[in-house]
Amino acid sequence: MRFIWHPQELRTHWAALWPWASTLESVGSAAQHRRFRWRGGVGAALLIPAALLSLFSPPLIPPDSWWHLWLRGLAWATFLAGAFFRFWATLWLGGRKEKELVDQGPYSLVRHPLYLGSLLIGLAAGLFLESLAFEFLLVVVALVYVTGTIRVEEDVLRSRFGEAYDQYAARVPRFWPFTSRLHSPKHISVDVDALWLECARASRWVWIPAIGATYTFLRDQPWWPHVFRLIR
Repeated sequence: MRFIWHPQELRTHWAALWPWASTLESVGSAAQHRRFRWRGGVGAALLIPAALLSLFSPPLIPPDSWWHLWLRGLAWATFLAGAFFRFWATLWLGGRKEKELVDQGPYSLVRHPLYLGSLLIGLAAGLFLESLAFEFLLVVVALVYVTGTIRVEEDVLRSRFGEAYDQYAARVPRFWPFTSRLHSPKHISVDVDALWLECARASRWVWIPAIGATYTFLRDQPWWPHVFRLIR
């Protein structure tokens, strides 16, 4: 006689035999939740000081040069691309990520379009601020996200969807989009609450271009203190 144990059955019997098994699982889930909750705090703790230090350092490029115009154009293009990915992904996710594996629209290009959008907006902020220190610390924050938060998210999705997620991860890259893989149906359902939530989050970064313009104006003034000449 052969006994075949399926993962779901094994978890059920484990919980029945050991009353504290569910407690251990809830502790693990709580630890994961804390990691997600603190992900924004890590980025803010690194990037906000870098932005403030850059404010009191000389500009990298003279504001009246063609290089400055080129850099500002690149900043706007990166910023709009990041905003586009964030809103596009929110429209497609539509509150479905807890119920099904979303692999269409932006999720057919990359596995984490929301994070890609945030990364592009962060890169745009460094370009608007003309700060090498900001861009360097942004890379550090991105590595923290990839090795911590994103890996945890992928483990959760893999445990939830099993082989379907493994196949999805094998054909769709994490961050580098391939437009040839784009596929989507003609009609989708939109979660209006999720869209409003993304609009509320956008209020945190929609001011980045205006802040960058203010930085440029202040740093170019002869009366503005340039305290940190080695930090740009």
